[in-house]
Amino acid sequence: IIILVGDFHCRDYVFFPGYASVREHQSMVNPEHMCKYKCEVLVGEKDNKPIFKVTCEDAPNEPISGACADDVWQEVANEIYLVSNAPLSDRKQKINGYERFGFLNETVIAITQETFGHLKCNLFDPIAVGTTNFVH
Repeated sequence: IIILVGDFHCRDYVFFPGYASVREHQSMVNPEHMCKYKCEVLVGEKDNKPIFKVTCEDAPNEPISGACADDVWQEVANEIYLVSNAPLSDRKQKINGYERFGFLNETVIAITQETFGHLKCNLFDPIAVGTTNFVH
């Protein structure tokens, strides 16, 4: 595994270029249907910074991407709210994009912390796997 140290980490996470996960969530096309979303961490072509990309299986030609996992998943939520005509109060709910990407999964945390690259990430603060009070 190759880790680009620069912007590919923060205090809580190391972002592996090529990392991918699949999550089930309410569809952006039909909010009454659950579907799979592919979450990927890519390398930006121009600046070599992380790009967080989410692709809904119900809309494979309309991926959502951005520089922050929280922002990308918030955009997914906003799309769902629009097609479901959700009340404005529902639209204010904050989505933890890092959780939706799987970065809070104990196995992902363990693999990240066992990887040589995290030692070179000066902002990253490893946590004890199994910690229930982890807050992003």
